[in-house]
Amino acid sequence: MVLPTSNEWKGVIAAIEKLQVPTVAVVEGAAMGGGLIITTACDLRIAACDARFGVPIARSIGNCLSIANTARLIAAFGVDRTKRVLLLADSISAEEALACGFVAQVAGPQAIEETVSAVCLRLLSHAPITMQVAKESIRRVRSAALPDGDDLIRLAYGSDDFKTGVRAFLSKEQPHWRGR
Repeated sequence: MVLPTSNEWKGVIAAIEKLQVPTVAVVEGAAMGGGLIITTACDLRIAACDARFGVPIARSIGNCLSIANTARLIAAFGVDRTKRVLLLADSISAEEALACGFVAQVAGPQAIEETVSAVCLRLLSHAPITMQVAKESIRRVRSAALPDGDDLIRLAYGSDDFKTGVRAFLSKEQPHWRGR
């Protein structure tokens, strides 16, 4: 398993956020870790009833998120839910994600395609330049004044715990954290 570097993740997320047209993420099942971050980069999210959202790295691999990705989660879920997701490795249900505004709609298995189509048709009927400007304005506001966090990335990814976490994850075993 080859994990993407911080710069590779930045490039993927930036490319999604800089698309000039609205993006809609459809989540059926789990959006965990990088999948959740990709989902947060989209403009709108539609979730199936059984969808779950989380970043279980505190119990699985032992790495960390960048400051920008942490800011995305805080903007999406709020500080307290983000702490639950990152510290307790909890996941957020589709209903809770709807309640906090992270997902636009929750649909049952038979209605998900119809729901997505309706949202896309609605977007297609709106002024493209207005949506482009709105998207870019929101992106600029969200990315302004983010603190540097490269030292935190080096701390987590350079740790023995991270190496232990990756080995345990690949062997499907429980990691034994040592705090170094």
